[in-house]
Amino acid sequence: MEANFKPVITNLLNSETIFQELHSINDLGKIYSQIIEEAALENASLLETNIHGGNALSPKEAIDCLHDSIRTARFLKGIYIALNDAKKNANGNRVEIVYAGSGPLATLIIPLLPFFSSKELNITLLDIHQESIDNAEKIAAKLGYLDFFQGFLARDATKYMHGKPIDVLITETMDKALTKEPQVSITKSLADQISENGILIPGKITLYYEHVLFAELLTAAVLDDEKRISNKPTSGKLELFSIDKNIETKDFEFQSTPIEVPKVYNETPDICIQTEIKIYADVFLHPAESIITNPYCVGALSSIKGSNYQLEYVSAPEPIWTIKK
Repeated sequence: MEANFKPVITNLLNSETIFQELHSINDLGKIYSQIIEEAALENASLLETNIHGGNALSPKEAIDCLHDSIRTARFLKGIYIALNDAKKNANGNRVEIVYAGSGPLATLIIPLLPFFSSKELNITLLDIHQESIDNAEKIAAKLGYLDFFQGFLARDATKYMHGKPIDVLITETMDKALTKEPQVSITKSLADQISENGILIPGKITLYYEHVLFAELLTAAVLDDEKRISNKPTSGKLELFSIDKNIETKDFEFQSTPIEVPKVYNETPDICIQTEIKIYADVFLHPAESIITNPYCVGALSSIKGSNYQLEYVSAPEPIWTIKK
């Protein structure tokens, strides 16, 4: 099977506008469509799996993530830079990579492999669904990439022990405002297995709150177009917390300081969480550039009887935001 990722990814890495990013991911989608057809992959299941910290997307939903185009473009850009930086620090050894939540297509690593040698990268794919792992391995075999991989493992990433320091940990297992999916729990479980100079992708996830009219906020859809512009958090935003490789190892919980209820809030009646992701280096996903950075409405200010409230977040057993009145 031929799958010429290199010119498509070269165009992506050189892209400077959203339109160029979208065009590149559209071309990448065409290549993957051909791969799925020629590799005779089985029809993807729609069954999600609940694990500690959220729901793992079904294999079909994981495939669809490819078409969250700006997300895919920025992660591939950031991971490419990260792999090259890790290679420089490897002193001639193979870079130890764990990709947790790979889905059936391993979208965030396989298209980058033409730019590297199998003597440089040692990759382990993790996914809770055996179907996803089987199909990812089938794709790697069909493309002649098996030498890059140490293992294709159907594992719960919140319980996985790698057995050696991880140089690059990749996990994009999140929904907006860190709800629904187990991004925090997976990061928490695997981050302390990263080597001293190792890299986490995404490197930092920062959440903010704002009082806004939620209905007027921009949102990204799975099928993107170049006209969409990201939301710009206002001067009234407040940083709530960030997740990075130094995350605490117990179940993550957060409670904000008291937030004052405005005396007049007719024009900004909703409490909204915004998300910004630093993938790596200077590669970012801003609010509403992706379905994973779409705004999230926690509730209405009219429901609060007192003069202030607090926002609370827990990562497990299900990731959820609540308002403490």
